[in-house]
Parts: sequence; structure tokens; C-alpha cells
Amino acid sequence: MAKINHDQLFKELLTTFFIEFLELFFPPVLEYLDTDSIQFVDKELFTDLVGGQKKILDIVVLAKFQEQDYSFLVHTQLSTMELQEQEQIMQITTSWEQKGIVKGREEGQKEGQVATILRLLNRKLGNLPEESVTQIKSLEPNQLDTLTEDLLDFETFDDLNCWLSNS
Repeated sequence: MAKINHDQLFKELLTTFFIEFLELFFPPVLEYLDTDSIQFVDKELFTDLVGGQKKILDIVVLAKFQEQDYSFLVHTQLSTMELQEQEQIMQITTSWEQKGIVKGREEGQKEGQVATILRLLNRKLGNLPEESVTQIKSLEPNQLDTLTEDLLDFETFDDLNCWLSNS
């Protein structure tokens, strides 16, 4: 099994859903934060003045807080968990991401198929009534496949309505 860079995935999720992260874990912060001003800085070098060690910070957020410029340091570290727990959590996160990708592709394919069917029907029959458009948009993917072929035989709106009422 290929090694997954969970650290990078987590940082990507955090930066993508930063506002949602704040809503979930720090709702009072959002009352004062100008969400339109949020910017992510790629990497910052930080020197621990007491210890003298230099550290690279992965996620730094620049934003307006109570109408003033501030920087937020978002430090994530899973080291307090056992490695096995970390892997299990990241596998769950990765599976959610994969399911989301699959669902997004399916929805995109359906939207594309509906758009093509509507274009073909409009060209063949003229402007479709809104009720027919709504019915077509609610069809399942296998029904859309069948309609894609059957619409070639339609000559009137009645043919389409008959097909829709039988589906």
C-alpha cells in the first residue's frame, strides 16, 4: 500500500475548510474575524527565543480581527496519539475524501448528461416546459442513459411526456 502523506492532507483540509473549522471548534472567534480577509502564508520561520531553536511553521493565517491585522498560528501535531491511532484516523479521513471525490464525479456526470439531454430535446422539440425539465433533472443515472437513446425516436412533446410518465 502506498504511503499517504497524512500531514499534507490534513493541512490541505484545514486550509480549505478553515472557516468551518473555526465554526466547529472556535465559534466566538468568528464574531470578530473578517472572513474575507483570510490569507494563508505558505511557511514561516520561527525562532524560539528562550530555547534558541528554529522551527518552520506550516500554516500561518493572516486575517483582520476586530478590524485590525493579525496573524494566527495554526499548529497541528498528532504526536500525543499512538501511531496506530493516527493511521486509523487518517485512513478514515482519506476514505471520506475518496468518497467525496467519487460522489462529486457522479454528480458532475449526471449534470453533464442532463445538460446534453436538455440541449438535444430543445433542438429536436423546441423549448421544453419547466415541468418536463424538472422531471428530467430528477431521473436516476440509468434512466438518463435510456432517455439519451430513446429521445432520438421522439417527434413530439407527447412522446417525451409519455416516456416520462412511464419512467
